[in-house]
Amino acid sequence: MKSKVAVEVKGKQRQILSFTEKKTGDVYIRLYSGLQVGLPPNNKVIRQHRYSIHPSNQSQTYSMLKRTLEFVDEDSWTSSALTNAIKTNSGFFPVTIIRFDNLEAACYDLNVESADLIVPSFDPETQTLLMGLFVGNVDTPFPQHKDISVAQICFKSVRVVLMFLRVTLPAGVFGRISDSKTFPPDSVNDQIARSNLIQLMNGYTVEKSIEYFISMVIRQLQEHIQTQLSFIPNEEKELRDFIIEQSSQLIESISHLATT
Repeated sequence: MKSKVAVEVKGKQRQILSFTEKKTGDVYIRLYSGLQVGLPPNNKVIRQHRYSIHPSNQSQTYSMLKRTLEFVDEDSWTSSALTNAIKTNSGFFPVTIIRFDNLEAACYDLNVESADLIVPSFDPETQTLLMGLFVGNVDTPFPQHKDISVAQICFKSVRVVLMFLRVTLPAGVFGRISDSKTFPPDSVNDQIARSNLIQLMNGYTVEKSIEYFISMVIRQLQEHIQTQLSFIPNEEKELRDFIIEQSSQLIESISHLATT
């Protein structure tokens, strides 16, 4: 099974995700976002950014999620996480939260006539698009939300939940990706940190998944706003104050979405 996800930008479909399900039940997710890691002269150009979900038969409880970054210099970075949300139906695991850039780069070009799933359009000149990618049990649907667009794709052994939010803030030329990572809870001495790690591995309820998504959205937007402010000279105090005031109102309005 293969499927492509695109978003409409200025009347054209821009590819942001593609999914491939193998006969083994493994699911590969390619993310079309981010042209490089770091900034010149120390940047590394990305050839492919993907996630893979492996519901191994060796465990009755856990599934492995792996992130792979392949670079044009043939170097690669990998990281992994474990979750029992898929097999035990204990919640929804947040794989990654993404703030997209303006989607103008050639890597977003769609190589087919139309994607299988088309996300409602957004205007990068006035809006920023953010996405949360969660996974859970294939038989447990994620309900719709009145302010957050929710799309779901079911594979043989896993349900993928995509949450989309558009905010009134111009998209930048750089995006932001926040991946989840796990490690053995027994290796964590702090009791609160260990409890939080176990909860993450178990996955979150629908309500907690939305809260997590909104909290990460706010964090990424705050970073985006600070980057924008860094390009405005201190002498332009009125402009800086205006942006800070408008941004504060935006962040406050977004924070209320977690409780609606």
